[in-house]
Amino acid sequence: MGAPDPRVVRQLRHDLDDVYELLDSTNRTVTSIAATQRRHSNRFEEVQQALDLQGGRLERIEDTQRQILDLLRGGSGATEEP
Repeated sequence: MGAPDPRVVRQLRHDLDDVYELLDSTNRTVTSIAATQRRHSNRFEEVQQALDLQGGRLERIEDTQRQILDLLRGGSGATEEP
């Protein structure tokens, strides 16, 4: 078995270096995407909390409106609390 052809060795080394460059680029892209997904998740959580607060406020407004309607209809204005 003879010595390997130097051109083949150089080409293999070049190919290997290219693979490492692609891997590094892919890792940077994945890291960037993961960071963006974390930011989106945080923002979605903030939006959900704001919606939950608004939902509670709307429920209180609806309760007040029911009491007003009851008073206007001649009721006692007292409502049962759950």
